[in-house]
This record gives sequence, C-alpha cells and structure tokens, in this order.
Amino acid sequence: MRRALLLPLLAACKQVFGLQDPERPGDASVDAVDVDAPDARRVTCMERWFAGPTFSTPQLISELAGIGNEGDPSLTSDGLTIYFQRGGDIHTSTRTSPQAAWPVPMIDPQLSSPAGETKVTLSSDHTRGYIATTRPGGQGGVDIWRLLRTDTQTPWSFSQIYMEDVNASGDQHDPHLNVDWLRLYLAVPVNTQSIAVASRPDTGSSFSAPVVVSELDGANASEADPTLTNDERVIVFTSLTAGVRRLMYATRPTALASFSQPQELTTLNAGVGGGDGDAMITGDGCTLYYSSYRSGAGDLYVTELQ
Repeated sequence: MRRALLLPLLAACKQVFGLQDPERPGDASVDAVDVDAPDARRVTCMERWFAGPTFSTPQLISELAGIGNEGDPSLTSDGLTIYFQRGGDIHTSTRTSPQAAWPVPMIDPQLSSPAGETKVTLSSDHTRGYIATTRPGGQGGVDIWRLLRTDTQTPWSFSQIYMEDVNASGDQHDPHLNVDWLRLYLAVPVNTQSIAVASRPDTGSSFSAPVVVSELDGANASEADPTLTNDERVIVFTSLTAGVRRLMYATRPTALASFSQPQELTTLNAGVGGGDGDAMITGDGCTLYYSSYRSGAGDLYVTELQ
C-alpha cells in the first residue's frame, strides 16, 4: 500500500526537479561502433564468434596491476578510459589513444565510498551511467544506482530513478546497458546468481523487474558478469562451478531471440586459483578484457579475436 501511494508522488517529483530526464542513448560504454555502419572489421569479428572464436594470447595489462585483485573492467566507447574495481573501490585510468599504454590508475573519489562498489558503466562523456554499490539508501546489499551529473567538474548524483523495480532484497550486480539504453543486463540473486535483463519502452521510463535469461542458467553453476556486443547477438559471462570461475559465451540471430547453448572459452580459461571472469567485450566484438588469477592474483588481461 505504501508503495502504491508513493510511486505517483515520486513520478511527480521527478518531473518537477528534472530528475526523470530521458537518457541519451548511444553514448554508453558499450557503444563502441555504429552497428548500422558497413564496418568490415566488426562484421569479421561477429562472423568469427558464430563460427567458433579464436583469440590471441591473453596479455597482462601490467600498468593497471596493483596490490590486491582487479576485476569488473569497463571501457568508455572511445577506448580511452577504463574503470575497474580493486578492494571495493573504483579505479580509473585514461590514455591518449587506444594504442597507448595506460597511466597509473587512481581511485575515483566520486565513484568510490566506504560502503564498497563493484562494476560501473559510464557514458563516453562521463556524465551518466549505472553502478553497483552497497551504499545506504537502496534495497539492501548490492544495488544498481543511476549516476548523473551535468559535466565532469560537477559531483555525481546517485539516485534510484528508473530502478524502482530492478533492485530487491539480495545483491544485484554487474550492470550492462545496451546501445539504446532500453535493456539493462545484470546478475540477480536467483540460484545463487543468474543473468537477467530488465527492459523499458523508452529512456524516460523506469526499467521493469529483471527477467532471468533461462537459456544461460546452468543447473549446477551460478552466472554473472554479462557483457554484450552492440547488436546484442554475442554475450560473454562468468560461470562459477565448484568455486572456480570460467568464461562462457553464447550467440543468437537477433537481439531479442533466445541464446544458443553456452560454450566455454577454453583457450582463455586458465582454470587456476580464482579462475577467470569479469569480462568486458568491446561493442564490435573484437577485443575482450577480463580478470584472471593465472598469475596468483586477480589481474586484468586483454585479448583480440583472431
């Protein structure tokens, strides 16, 4: 009853205070290329995912390694800024070109808090996005929060706008926005963890309650860390079985079709320590960043589709 009374009032407040502004689609960190453009490299990479992907030898991103474990990498669409979590804080580094080395990463004081944060997804202009955090004011545990600011000199505003039906008891992790910002992929506390998707009709509306993607739900495993290509036909995710993480992938013919049977990315999985996971695929499907414990700690690696 209290929820029914509060929702209309909340909607009115959003309009009055400008909080429910329609979000600009097409500038999220997943938006690395124009999916309608005749991009030969993108087409080649997508064809290789469907034929059975092969990869270059994973390379340690040594300049991002530090004391502790790195995970949950996320890149802006221009490939120049990376965000990742270490010790519950968001670290970031910005390079001068996609071919340049990463400068020493620093804790982002705006995105980090004593409460703890994991994955963040930001727009290329660094003014909006979504983050998984345990900060107070949510439903409890880890929740997905909306981020908004007018420019990079303005402090971030954290809100639950658009998220009224996404967050619930338990932990919601790993937000990934599709290109038009109408579908939010995340990990929800079903069967330990399951990959789900919340949708909405337009960018001025709230997301629906997450729906588990049943074809990705393993019988004896938990799944998390969804990352998709711009056209949403390829998904890479983490499967946790017997305490070891493995990278998996699945494909589908269209963005709204069911996924194929998930397959393990065997050449990328070292299978030691905490295993491999926390992937981030570029929008064209050509480059994959992920966290691996092959060296004894959780470090970030990068590999190219071949």
